[in-house]
Amino acid sequence: MEIFAYKVLFKSIRTHVIIENEIDVNDGENFEKYKTEILKALEMGRSFTANFYHGNAKGFRFFAEQDGKTSLMGDELKIQQGKKIVFRVLAPKPCSIRLIHNGKKTAEQNGMNLIYDASEAGAYRVECWINDKGWIFSNHIRVLN
Repeated sequence: MEIFAYKVLFKSIRTHVIIENEIDVNDGENFEKYKTEILKALEMGRSFTANFYHGNAKGFRFFAEQDGKTSLMGDELKIQQGKKIVFRVLAPKPCSIRLIHNGKKTAEQNGMNLIYDASEAGAYRVECWINDKGWIFSNHIRVLN
């Protein structure tokens, strides 16, 4: 039995890539530059996946702050004595935001944002759910001892 055709499912899954400069889709002359920037961002883990069927994920952000420095998905940061690590999640619409640490849910917040103070090493990533259905799945930020 087929509930959703693969054609429908493949049209709804989107990979969002976080890059520093906005791409001008009408600028064909810089195609290679844009391509290189996108591939570099993917290699660095600066991306997340979303199911467009549950909503547009444009504007989703997941990052960590420590001592005035910001770390993005794909980054590694070290625990520094006396300096706390604050994870922040911004969702484009209300949802259930789950912070996953080493494969286990460590925090959950309903709404459009989550703030979490971390003190343990490991891999942190985010899942956003709408009506118990997966919407956004981020790459991780790794915290080292």
